[in-house]
Amino acid sequence: MTWTLPEPMLAAPVSDPALRYPGTDARHLGEVLRVRTLSRLGVDVRVGIGPTITVAATASAQIATPGGVLAIGPDRVAAWLGRDLLR
Repeated sequence: MTWTLPEPMLAAPVSDPALRYPGTDARHLGEVLRVRTLSRLGVDVRVGIGPTITVAATASAQIATPGGVLAIGPDRVAAWLGRDLLR
């Protein structure tokens, strides 16, 4: 019998006071997180960003290989999920 471990996952809620990069957006923060993880731990990660953990996790799963960021804004969720359902 072979066991497959799930990929590591991090859910990091970010509130406005926690943003230390004024004038930036969620996608840029995802890129910063990705680059820091790569430089400090040597691991390239997929970063999914969305208004809920479900949307963020689904976005992360849509990135083909490690090393990407996919940000889904609150105004794009319905269209983005609908696009996936039509595949």
